[in-house]
Amino acid sequence: MHLVAAAAATAAVLSAAPAVARAADADDAAGAPSLGGVGAVRICDEPIVVREVRIAGNTRVEDAAIRAVLETGPGKVLSCRVVREDLRRVWRLGFFKDVSIEYEGEPANGIVVLTVAEKPLIRNVEIAGNEEIDDDKLMEVVDVKRGEILDIPKLKRNAEKIKDKYVEDGYFLAEVTFDYKDAGGGQSDVVFTVVESAKVTVRKITFVGNKALTDKELKERMGTKEGDTLSWLSGSGKFNAEDFERDLIIVTAAYYDVGYINVKVDRPIVTLSRDKKDIHITIHIDEGARYRVGKVGVKGKLLDVTAEELAKALHLKEGDWFSRTNLGLDVQELTRRYRDKGYAYCNVVPDSSIDVTDNTVGIVYEIDPGDPVRIWKIEVSGNTRTRDKVIRDRLLIAEGDLFSETGVELSKREVTRLGFFESVNISTTSGPTPDLILVNVEVKEKATGTFQVGAGFSSVENFIATAQVSQDNLFGRGQTLRLSLAISGRRQQFSLSFIEPRFLDTKLTFSFDAFITERMLPDFATNTKGGALSWGYELTPDVHVFLRYSLFDVKLKACGYRTCEVAADSVRPLFRDGITSSITIGGSFDTVDNRLFPTDGWQNTLSVEVADSYIGSEVVFSKLRGAVRFHYPIIKSLVPGGGVGLHLYGKFAFVWANGTGDVPLSERFYEGGIGSVRGFGPRTLGPLARVGGADPGDPLRLVNIGGTFSVVLNAEVEFPIIESVGIRGVVFFDAGNA
Repeated sequence: MHLVAAAAATAAVLSAAPAVARAADADDAAGAPSLGGVGAVRICDEPIVVREVRIAGNTRVEDAAIRAVLETGPGKVLSCRVVREDLRRVWRLGFFKDVSIEYEGEPANGIVVLTVAEKPLIRNVEIAGNEEIDDDKLMEVVDVKRGEILDIPKLKRNAEKIKDKYVEDGYFLAEVTFDYKDAGGGQSDVVFTVVESAKVTVRKITFVGNKALTDKELKERMGTKEGDTLSWLSGSGKFNAEDFERDLIIVTAAYYDVGYINVKVDRPIVTLSRDKKDIHITIHIDEGARYRVGKVGVKGKLLDVTAEELAKALHLKEGDWFSRTNLGLDVQELTRRYRDKGYAYCNVVPDSSIDVTDNTVGIVYEIDPGDPVRIWKIEVSGNTRTRDKVIRDRLLIAEGDLFSETGVELSKREVTRLGFFESVNISTTSGPTPDLILVNVEVKEKATGTFQVGAGFSSVENFIATAQVSQDNLFGRGQTLRLSLAISGRRQQFSLSFIEPRFLDTKLTFSFDAFITERMLPDFATNTKGGALSWGYELTPDVHVFLRYSLFDVKLKACGYRTCEVAADSVRPLFRDGITSSITIGGSFDTVDNRLFPTDGWQNTLSVEVADSYIGSEVVFSKLRGAVRFHYPIIKSLVPGGGVGLHLYGKFAFVWANGTGDVPLSERFYEGGIGSVRGFGPRTLGPLARVGGADPGDPLRLVNIGGTFSVVLNAEVEFPIIESVGIRGVVFFDAGNA
């Protein structure tokens, strides 16, 4: 900083005008003061006592805030060093664009005047020149707000943020500048101006020096993809600097996993095409030597197995090519084994020794299990509607048990599978003593009740009106209650169902259903009234068995919306109706991650239903049903139901009449339509019989009489279209028949 004094006239002491020091000039390149002028010399060379300190020029900043940082004060001797430091401290408050100090009066009785020029307030913030990215998205990254004090470094940072946003969207050459204009009244308007330039596409990625891994293998691992004619749909060709940094780490890790532990991936060379629309990226790789795994050992406190037995369970074996991923998996496996037996603070450290003569990496896993830990307390939080008991019933860990990492993970899966929560997180903290641990179960609830009313037209059912009320977490008890009504030109349906997943606080489940259905089918009509009671038992979290009793009355009418009064000896016996009383026994194996939005796991069911005169049934038959569902996340997502998923589904069913004649139409299988084989009309797949009307002169017609055996196979790839609102697309392949 410089201290400057100018000549003018004051009393006999100073033949110069007031001595002035300015904060804007307070520091030079070396950070030392520079003195000049007669007044400045008098200030520094002669003792001057301050009588008063005055503050001038401030309108928004209080005097007290400025005086609080001043060392200069009444009764003190004025000093060049003190003046310089006062200027710095006031300047660093950040409220002023100019600060100066003047001295007026005689040496023993003078006045120090500190004059400030306040920075303006921001009246408005605008973005100009942007067409490809709208204001709302850009303002999300801008933290300059109205009413703030104008801060030039902050404006520079925000201009960089806006540019980074453009780079994320592929506008690699975008430039962003800022300006501020005086708006009067101590205010300024801030404008960020964008020059977007053309969107840059990654046209070519070239690797140099790679032999062990091909270009294709490396590119498949990278998030940055080369652009092509379908880039507008797939999003390929987009360049993001941060993503590309991760890609370089991924390339390095790919070599680590095939034994090249000394690989070097150089900084990429990025070149811009002449038209400034494409970039070409060249990555040089020095692979180095390839290493195998040498001796593998385990040391430390062992549990109930020997070091040799533990080594056999590891992924890395002596003589294999070294893989850092397998090394990490081995550490996880050893850690899990100990944590599942109560050693919650177990630490496994791999100690590697590299032999450059025979290119091997010896590995010794050092295990420090610590002391066994028990679960002191389990605390549940975040549930405002769901009762603690509903969540605790799904936990596979209990207070007083030895800690188990697998038990914690399975507990999280079970609570998530309830379908009541947006997120489930289970964490641990230390208990009151080193041998105790606190388990925290944090959930975030979501809406579980729905009320739906709809109306429309269908090519199959003509006019449709529907209404449904459902609650999947009734009174926060985990119970399910559903009431639905549907009316159309060919169907009238009412149903009521209730499910109690923990009957009498046991692992028993209980449910009941009541329904009335009138359905007009192509060649006949049905009227069904009845209900069912079901009991189930949870053998394990994944395996359930169940028993169901159903009682309903079926009425058949040989008149559908296509044909009426079907008359044929071969078909007439199928129109048997009456009371059906049946017992169904079955089981299920279910490992899906989320029952509402399954993305991973299996769902398998098998059941046998018997309707017999011994239990009061007028319609006699037996049914065998089986179904297999498989869900696999091709691309995972943090959002329930998000990402890209593979879904495979297969079902079969077989029915026979227990030697009493043909199976009636009401119990046969009719495939086709949504939920079966898409691309065919509803219930159009099945055996056809030639029948005539009541009049012998009527022409013969083909009637679908249903099958006694049914198989359906579905394969789907499900992908997001607008994931934020749950709109998804499906590519499917269906096959089946009855």
